[in-house]
Amino acid sequence: MLADTLLKLSLLSFLAWRSTARFTSSRNFYPAAYPLAVRSPYLNAWIQSPKDTTTFGTSWPYHWDDKNVMGLAGYVRVDGTPFRWMGDNSLGNQTSLVSTEVTPTRSKFTILAGRVQLNVTFLSPIEPSDWVLQSLPFTYISIEVATTDGSPHNVQVYCDTSAEWVSGDRSKLARWNTTVSDDTTYHQATLFQQSSMSEINDVAEDSTMYFGMASSTSSSWKTGADEDVRKQFIRKGTLNNTMDTSFRAIQDHFVVFAHAVDLGNIIKSSSPTVWSLGLVRDPVSTFFVGVNSRTRSPYFLTHFNTVDDAVKSFIKGYKNAVKRADELDSKIMKDASAISNHYADLVALGARQTMAGIDITVPRGTDGKWNMSDVKAFMKDTGTSQRINPVEGLFSAFPAFLYLNSSLGGLLLDPLLEFQAYVGNRQFSAPDLGSYPRATGNPSNANNTALESTGNMLVMALAHAQLSGDGTLISRYYDLLKGWTDYLGAHTLHPQNQRSADGLDRSDQSNLAIKGIIGIAAMAKISKALNRESDYQTYSAKASNLSARWTKLATSGDHITSVYGDSQSRPLVYNLYADVLLRTNVVDSSIYSQQTRFYKTLTTTAQAFGLPYDDIAQEAQDFAKAPWTIFTAATVTQNETQGKLIDMVHARATFNGTRGDFPTTYRVSNGSVLVNSGQASPSQGAMFALLALSLPIQNMVAPPDAFSHAVQAAGLNGGTIAGAVIGTFGGIGLLALGFLLWWKRRKTLLQQESLKPIPFVPHMLYRQRAPDSVEMNLMYQNTPHRAVRGVLPADTSSDFSIPESEEPELTDLISHQPSQSVTNSNSTMHTTDTSQLRHEIATLRQHMNALQAHQEEIYFTSLPRHGTPPVIKP
Repeated sequence: MLADTLLKLSLLSFLAWRSTARFTSSRNFYPAAYPLAVRSPYLNAWIQSPKDTTTFGTSWPYHWDDKNVMGLAGYVRVDGTPFRWMGDNSLGNQTSLVSTEVTPTRSKFTILAGRVQLNVTFLSPIEPSDWVLQSLPFTYISIEVATTDGSPHNVQVYCDTSAEWVSGDRSKLARWNTTVSDDTTYHQATLFQQSSMSEINDVAEDSTMYFGMASSTSSSWKTGADEDVRKQFIRKGTLNNTMDTSFRAIQDHFVVFAHAVDLGNIIKSSSPTVWSLGLVRDPVSTFFVGVNSRTRSPYFLTHFNTVDDAVKSFIKGYKNAVKRADELDSKIMKDASAISNHYADLVALGARQTMAGIDITVPRGTDGKWNMSDVKAFMKDTGTSQRINPVEGLFSAFPAFLYLNSSLGGLLLDPLLEFQAYVGNRQFSAPDLGSYPRATGNPSNANNTALESTGNMLVMALAHAQLSGDGTLISRYYDLLKGWTDYLGAHTLHPQNQRSADGLDRSDQSNLAIKGIIGIAAMAKISKALNRESDYQTYSAKASNLSARWTKLATSGDHITSVYGDSQSRPLVYNLYADVLLRTNVVDSSIYSQQTRFYKTLTTTAQAFGLPYDDIAQEAQDFAKAPWTIFTAATVTQNETQGKLIDMVHARATFNGTRGDFPTTYRVSNGSVLVNSGQASPSQGAMFALLALSLPIQNMVAPPDAFSHAVQAAGLNGGTIAGAVIGTFGGIGLLALGFLLWWKRRKTLLQQESLKPIPFVPHMLYRQRAPDSVEMNLMYQNTPHRAVRGVLPADTSSDFSIPESEEPELTDLISHQPSQSVTNSNSTMHTTDTSQLRHEIATLRQHMNALQAHQEEIYFTSLPRHGTPPVIKP
């Protein structure tokens, strides 16, 4: 008896200690804010974790800007006693935060509530190998329960959201509804009057929120005023399945949308309780080319009849989503931990906010059907500006896209290239596509960012081609890229009136100059890959010559200077990362060794949060940039110095002396940030910079030239044409005349079409992994949901080339493949009806554009099947 009493007293003492102890982490990683529902530019909610945080029971989640509360409250009842595990209100008892963990896809919290322990997980899936799943703007919230004393306890769990998710103006009127079926129950809320593609206080004004879960006999739901709904759960442990029909302003007796589950008397829950939260917008963006401005929808709608079908499928797909997340987390963390544990933390924290920055979109054609040949992705410059597809931000984020699935990089580059090809007569790249979410283009000819943007675009174009194996973009836009390269050749060595990605605008910036030189070297590789030998020789020689001159101008003593001739200036020469990534080797190895020694010296006296990205200007002397620090770390030749640079970024990532999501820019002295410092920015995809260096260069496949293969694509080989024309027109003279006229027309078309974009068919170029869940597979039947990724076996060499003709393997993944037989990559589709040849020759000019796109489709349909990207292993 005495022994039992002492055991109980010891257990109570232990529980009391745990309820007051500072929480811990298996990775000793405590960021100032944890990502919760981080899935899209607008579904982007975080929970602040300032110094000495011991509970989330006094905190609301906030939008990424740390200004807007995003209503989300959680309760648990243990033997009739209520505890609050999330939300800042006075109802229920406090809980204690015991431990935390951050992975690339999840934030996990262990919470103590009386005599039960809650494992609360926020899962924002990253689905790089399936564009349907990746474009679903939904997240999961799950709870697992276990008692701490080994005895059964009566437990009920609860979670609610509010209409705060659908507007930044809480005085606006909202409406809502609840849909109940045998297997799912979900609430949805939206504004009475939406404003398409607009936002207030960074919150979208055109979204519909969905909050649901699987239906069961133990689940219940309710909508109503926040205190009324929560008090009902606290008193009874259940809800009465009723809906408040008094539609009103968001802030008028805040309406909440609640779900509760009665777990009964348990020692440990048999399975997690799971809620699904989503924020859907349709359209999500517009893209303007010429006189056409098309609205674009989220890609997932191409494979579901309605949004409701998508919601139900997502709710049912939890188990398979967890399985895929486990695989991805394991792969990323294993690769990153091989470099260092601190580096793995940075990759984990940066992954979700990078992938949440993009929308994968598709428009409808004039026939009302989805135009599957026009899939494009758009990135919001979250935390910095309202720009869409900002080139310098995309350049920073690109390592993440390359590592996760380099095909995503192509979707992001394509709209930038297409718009600028259409505009024409542009010597250099534009810095963005306008203001998010309207990609109306940036037609300005202002050239103060010309070198930065142009160098970035050439680097990214080659990186995408090398690491995906897909040469479509560099082939299609070759003339555009070549024109940009000529501009760099004339201006990059001595930058004048140019602003770098740092925001610096000094003349003769060495960091900016070397980016342009590497861009020229990238074009040399592009030319070589496309068998443009003359261009390859020209640009290769140009890059080598400029690099040698740059080295003399930029080097002073033991380091590269920020500005030529200023020996006291000490930048992080992060642009060398492009040379390392692309294997262009345009910068001599001695420069890397020299800079490594110099950085090592600087780190010995560095302040708490790292090295300034530059010290030439007052505005840069006290600020570090996390992306540029990690890019620099990827260029050093010594592990110790690399580790110190990584540790500096990690020090700021774990700093919770100030509020705010993981920023890109902060003071090295105290970690503080200014406005628009890149909080929650997708630019933190730069954390993947070291991982991207391990990716193998692929053999590149480029589409055949549409005009040189136009005759073959039409089934008109030379002999057949000659025979038919001679027989029909009565002589070789007419053949010669016809050929001459056709040739002149072809030349004119070539000139007209040299910069005009042709249809992009990414679903023919990239392969995606099939969805694992039964529910998804049922939805996907008879739809071309998988994209064929044209990647041939890896080649460790630094060059790549177009393979010769090879026997195809037609795949059942292409449900819309041509009915004609395809024999090889330059295949001829045969026909025996020569009576039609005269008509086809007469209409050849009219069909040239159609043949061009058609030949590309045939070519890529015939690519061998090579499986899923190596990063995602089934």
